[in-house]
Amino acid sequence: MPPHPRPSLAQSGPGNLPPVPRNPFPVKEMESPMRCPIPLAPLALALVAAACSGGGGTPVQPPTGEVRVLGPNSTRTNSSTTIVRGIATEEQGGVEVAGVAATSDDGFRTWRAEVPLEFGRNELEVVQIAAGGARNSAGTVQRERLRWLFSELSSLRSAPGSDRLVGIGLGLGPDEESYVGTGLDAVVLDLEAGTQSNHPLPIEPFQTAPSLGLFTPMDGGDRAVMRMSGWGRDCQCPIDDFVTVDFAGATSGSIQTPGPFLLASHAIATGRTDELAFTSLDGFGFSSVDGSDAVIAVRAGLDFQPSALCRGPDDSTFYAADQRGGMLWRITRGQSLAEQIAGQFTGSGANLGRVRSLSYAAALGAVLCTGDQGLIRVDTTTLARTSVTGEPELDAVVSVGERAFVLIEGNPEEIDLTSGSSIREPLLPRGLPAGPDWRKTLALDHRTGTDRVAVLVPDGVHWLDLANARAERGGVMPGVTAPAAVDANREAAAWTVPIDQRVRIQIVDFERRFLDSADVDGEALALAFDSDSGALAALVRDPGPTEAARLVILDPAVPGRETILPLGNLPGIGDLVFHQGIAWISHLEQLGGPAPHGRGITRVDVSRGLQSEFGDPPLLRTRLRTLFLDPLTDTMGAVADTSLVLSPSASANWSESSNGRPPQLGIGPSLLAPRAACALRGQSAAVIFDLALGALFHVDLTTGERSIVAL
Repeated sequence: MPPHPRPSLAQSGPGNLPPVPRNPFPVKEMESPMRCPIPLAPLALALVAAACSGGGGTPVQPPTGEVRVLGPNSTRTNSSTTIVRGIATEEQGGVEVAGVAATSDDGFRTWRAEVPLEFGRNELEVVQIAAGGARNSAGTVQRERLRWLFSELSSLRSAPGSDRLVGIGLGLGPDEESYVGTGLDAVVLDLEAGTQSNHPLPIEPFQTAPSLGLFTPMDGGDRAVMRMSGWGRDCQCPIDDFVTVDFAGATSGSIQTPGPFLLASHAIATGRTDELAFTSLDGFGFSSVDGSDAVIAVRAGLDFQPSALCRGPDDSTFYAADQRGGMLWRITRGQSLAEQIAGQFTGSGANLGRVRSLSYAAALGAVLCTGDQGLIRVDTTTLARTSVTGEPELDAVVSVGERAFVLIEGNPEEIDLTSGSSIREPLLPRGLPAGPDWRKTLALDHRTGTDRVAVLVPDGVHWLDLANARAERGGVMPGVTAPAAVDANREAAAWTVPIDQRVRIQIVDFERRFLDSADVDGEALALAFDSDSGALAALVRDPGPTEAARLVILDPAVPGRETILPLGNLPGIGDLVFHQGIAWISHLEQLGGPAPHGRGITRVDVSRGLQSEFGDPPLLRTRLRTLFLDPLTDTMGAVADTSLVLSPSASANWSESSNGRPPQLGIGPSLLAPRAACALRGQSAAVIFDLALGALFHVDLTTGERSIVAL
């Protein structure tokens, strides 16, 4: 559903009444000076005396100084409130944002206001107020409230007996022991209430993210059954498990499922308690959730090879598509034969092609099919087939009432089935004009004194204007790969290139001119520009059986100048977690990087050869994902799955900048998979790239509030 625009709060009021004029009645201009010959009451006498003496009211003084908002002018969020924070050049009597009084403890030199948001676009007027009450507009900011923020969904299903969609998406759970690398989240979307909740899946430890072979929600969407396959980390063996998840958190776990159900290729909830309908190599059948009671009802002798399965209008009717293409079967409980309702000689209209997903639209009495022919509607009474949209990239379809939700490259979009239009409405707008593919972001950096962030992606550098949420194409040669780094102030980028048995580090400016290069022995694990000196630091692992490491420093101001600082044996240098990035502070000669177990930070004092580790599990709570550095304050920031911590670089202690309580940090969209970050110097804020959402976040380091500035 497209967001509905909201009128400016500056133009709205109680009942939308027009403003009352300050002088509602005309006053006749006096033709002569006022005289006072008539005796008056004491109060009136005092007023007239003041007038007769030439006195008058003190003129209202307008506000002085400048009030401005910190952070981008335009952001997106799924929170019901937003925190608007700013500063003033002089003391103020007060500040209001959309009618909400801001709070301050320093005369509004710094201030903040928590403002409620309506769905859609919100224009929030900022008003500065003088001590005497005079008001002056200080501009507006835009906040767009979205109903849902999705990770990239790999599966989408409707929950029986409810107005809910349940999907599986990329995400990161609170326990890093559950999986390594990219994990999986269950996403529950309540269409009626417009809310979303994410639930990390309690799966067995896998060496890599497991594949999802089956998924179906149960009992109104409060539970789900899914099948996980992959290579177990603990047993060093293949794991093929069915997992039940209770989204209320009461029970969850992994179950081994015997019988024919173990061979199921598709399964859905029938609507009966703890019952699944499934397809297998033997045909179509019914099973209990735990697989202990599985019965084949329709044998494969019917020669159908199901590619998709959906429930019909009741718990006894089901539809299955055939892998051979063009065929759709209706299966009725209690009947041993399936009925073909679409095929070469059955029905009429558009060709079904090869179907990937099915959903029954009860409001239309039709089955919706997506596949290589786009979205096709099959009327189950007349058997007529109608093309809704011919675009073949639709991955899955779910019908709810008179709406269809389709997955397009993992992103859900909505189609109105009653309008007859093939126009899709994204549930979450994606992309910016002339913007890059944010999902391929390798590095970020902020240009000092501006609202511009340089975003390095494989095809080059793009500038992101935070204030206006606009992207502009920069330069740099295409083909950049990780590890990579970018220096926005000097408009330079660096990356590694394998040449024969060596690794070459290249530094170029945005005009594609080479500034410097150096060949290094071993593997370059991470790169980082020092914003103070402009030097590039590369963490390199020495070749050979040892875990020794070196810090190679290149100075692009003096081509060919190379400094090598041996770091000795760092524990876990070979761990992939070091690919998340490092923070290098040249004038302090300190190097920061994620610790091997992923929950702490290793800091190396290069000048003294000392190294230490900070960030106990109770502090970071979850796996550390990326680091960033504010060179003006020498503050290093660490972003974990659900917490954010800061540390003065000259100090040995880390302190939390917010509550760090999972699963939320402050308010706003959750960080699912942060991969790159940079500080906005002097703004107490950072920009963080999230791989799962494919979005760039603005994070206020004072309040912990998160909002999206680019998708």
